[in-house]
Amino acid sequence: MPNPNDNLAIGGEANMRSTLKRSRGPESPTCTKSSNIQSSKRNRAIDTPDAEPGIAAEEFTVGWVCALPLEMAAAKGMLDQSYSDLQQQDPADHNSYMLGRIGGHHIVIACLPTGVYGTTPAATVAKDLLRTFKSVRFGLMVGIGGGAPSSLNDIRLGDVVVSKPSGTHGGLIQYDRGKTVQEGEFQRTGSLNMPPQLLLTALSRLQAEHLSKESLIPQFLSELVAKSPKRMKKKFSYQGSSNDCLFKPEYDHPDRDSGDAVDPGCSQCDTAQKVRREARDDTDPVIHYGNIASGNKVIKHGKTRDQLSKALGTLCFEMEAAGLQDFPCLVIRGICDYADSHKNKMWQEYAAATAAAFTKELLSFIPPERVRQEQPVPQLVSVAKEQLQVTTQHLNVSSEHLVEHKRTNELLEDRPIELRVVHEAYYDSANVRDSPRCEMGTRTQVMKRITQWAENDSSEITFWLVGPAGTGKSTIARSVVDSLASQNRLVAGYFFKRGEQGRNDTTRLFSTLAMQLIEAIPLFKCYLQKSLDSLDKDAIEQRSLEFQFDKLLWNPLGALPPVSTSQGSKVIIIDALDECERPEHYSRVLGLLSRLCDITTVNLRILITSRSSPKIIDAIEPLVISKVVLSLELHREFPEDTKDDIRTFLEARFADIKKKRTVQQTPWPVADDLDRLVKLATNPEPLFIYAATLCRFIYDEQRPRNPKTQLKLWLKQCEENKSQLDQIYDTVLSQAFSSASENMLVFIGTITCNVADAPWSTMSAPFFTSTFYIGWKLFPS
Repeated sequence: MPNPNDNLAIGGEANMRSTLKRSRGPESPTCTKSSNIQSSKRNRAIDTPDAEPGIAAEEFTVGWVCALPLEMAAAKGMLDQSYSDLQQQDPADHNSYMLGRIGGHHIVIACLPTGVYGTTPAATVAKDLLRTFKSVRFGLMVGIGGGAPSSLNDIRLGDVVVSKPSGTHGGLIQYDRGKTVQEGEFQRTGSLNMPPQLLLTALSRLQAEHLSKESLIPQFLSELVAKSPKRMKKKFSYQGSSNDCLFKPEYDHPDRDSGDAVDPGCSQCDTAQKVRREARDDTDPVIHYGNIASGNKVIKHGKTRDQLSKALGTLCFEMEAAGLQDFPCLVIRGICDYADSHKNKMWQEYAAATAAAFTKELLSFIPPERVRQEQPVPQLVSVAKEQLQVTTQHLNVSSEHLVEHKRTNELLEDRPIELRVVHEAYYDSANVRDSPRCEMGTRTQVMKRITQWAENDSSEITFWLVGPAGTGKSTIARSVVDSLASQNRLVAGYFFKRGEQGRNDTTRLFSTLAMQLIEAIPLFKCYLQKSLDSLDKDAIEQRSLEFQFDKLLWNPLGALPPVSTSQGSKVIIIDALDECERPEHYSRVLGLLSRLCDITTVNLRILITSRSSPKIIDAIEPLVISKVVLSLELHREFPEDTKDDIRTFLEARFADIKKKRTVQQTPWPVADDLDRLVKLATNPEPLFIYAATLCRFIYDEQRPRNPKTQLKLWLKQCEENKSQLDQIYDTVLSQAFSSASENMLVFIGTITCNVADAPWSTMSAPFFTSTFYIGWKLFPS
């Protein structure tokens, strides 16, 4: 676990500057205005008595955007060191800046013009910032917002809300952008992209840190108050629980039409209309993670707040962040009111300070050198514009092809295609959709490697993710499904499953892929119809794999017009190939899929996951040698990252168990126990299935037991000289046998003695139980 202050320690030059700063007195960064002074080729800063000199524009990697001067003041108060103004900035950049450092991060702080609010001005400020500071890697939108408390989210004034991807949204929703359709229904279309992976990873580590240690926000707030001028000390301080009043949504403030000046508080409001809330143990801000609603309207109505919050799943409202479409950023909001008619300005400065303090703590978890490895935002925008131009060119070509193929489509579109498929093997089937994904902030290096491969035009059209049982291959595959589907890159998938009829062989592999391609690629259905001609579904299924491949994939894909390449590469996922119970088909399937590299009409790429069985290695080795396949051995690559990922996974699951089972002990588990569990799960090799089974053992939804007792039992049973699998099954089966019913004992014995695999339906019938229960007991989630 990293020390949150590690990145705040700066050696060498920074220590020298710190000494200089102490001799000069407190720092005071001043705003810069556009200038045409040409006395420095590298835009060096002017050396003034109250700020540190000598920082070039290209040294700044973090862009901090505020909407209000009070937010900028709070941001300034969090700087460890201030820099003086740049001598020169881009002539088209009309922003004024404060410059400084937090830890090893050089930060540029910008603010919207006074009295101007909304998404468009925010977009202008971000755009101008990137004109001058071309080395900025990511942005932070930090300031105040209106909270949306609910029975699930106990949000109070001064709390912090952080945008985090949730559901189908990237953490920020533009609630007032969309279209009105039939019957007056408003369909929203505005949504910001997810924050950069670097920020999400740091966010996960910070969340994990807060499970065992206190947040540094109170410390940073105390330091801010201590160095603030007298008139600001009280404003930057906690405003008192008596001034934190949440009223029922239907109760309006009596002076709502006369403005804040008449009644800045709620002294005239009916106290009987307050929502009763349990008092907190302390006044430290609580951090909430989830979706934030952004729009150009001020929300000042309790019922509207609750309606929007419930419909969108949002935790707070603000007015600027949706304008940062081209500025990859994280949104951080301190809660200053409840977005109702009772809102006033009493809590604004304190809320701005809590948001700024959280931002400072978050930056301490991001290594500065790692930030510099990221691509600058202007380059990302430039690449996106180039891709847009290519897409536009392909769309122009598409109009010609659409005219040519319109008549053919009209003749064929009414003819249904009937193929026998395995719906349970689809990438978006209920089986796949409801199965676990990677914990947020884990497997980042693997996901990055796969993403780079998917976006690359290299000759290796196949990516082989290989590893022993329990290393998380299928979980990664499902996370890749979500990522690629959100980019419209995923076109088909087949998830094998040993022992499950249909999913355990290749009989309907190519027909299942073909039916998914119909939905994903325009015109594919037309050419598939032509390829099949008069063949029916029975005739196809009875033919060889080679015949099926040619008729269902090779012929129709090869006949597609070039318009199909306008969206870049398209990915097909084949998960758990080793669970196909026809090993003699491995080499044939891999060889056929590798032929897709010769298709020029669509840029297809194949992701395959499997164990490293001898027959699969024999089948895939020639393809690796010929550079058609790129492989990644999951159990060998990124060992330290995988160990950290398992720790993060366990911390997140234990936090969830602690919440569900109301475990009172803090921290739980203690650091020594957690360290031992991580060691058990990663030695001799990292096994996510070990960590998942452990968590299921401790928290069994079907048979609730005391999690603390279960954890002690696990640690007692797991002698470190046993193998990892022995540790798992010795512990689980010991408890199962000690409390098992006669039926379960017979069931386990039947499995043990059964020579051939039997379907779960066959195994469950004698015991009058469901296949779901059998699967739930045998396989960890």
